[in-house]
Amino acid sequence: MRYGLRTLLIVISLASVLFGWAAYLRQKERYHSQEAANLIRLIAEGFHIPSKGVRETVERMALDKGRPNRLNNKTAASFQKPLPVNTDVWASAIYHQRMSTIYGKALSQPWVLFSKPPLNQIQQNETETTEKSARSST
Repeated sequence: MRYGLRTLLIVISLASVLFGWAAYLRQKERYHSQEAANLIRLIAEGFHIPSKGVRETVERMALDKGRPNRLNNKTAASFQKPLPVNTDVWASAIYHQRMSTIYGKALSQPWVLFSKPPLNQIQQNETETTEKSARSST
């Protein structure tokens, strides 16, 4: 059996797209896990809490499925800026931990990236909820 140059180019193109997608997902996973680690370190230093305890709490909260409209619905379906600048450090750490997990799963299950609502819709709900609770507490 002989294969032509066109077939070879198609196979190489498909392989490069697949490997490029995998490299992109690993890069995003590393970025979010590094950001989560940096924020966990800042929390531990700022609140004088052991880093191990903060990491365990952030990981547990990142896996929490009990609150449907909170941070656990954020996915990589949007390429917007992840969180507003004035967001709580704990929320940012939980967000980055969750995104790291999502990108890690997406290596073997690509549909995970597109299975939930876009990030910016959830951010608006999160911001509205935070503002309402801040108004009611004052």
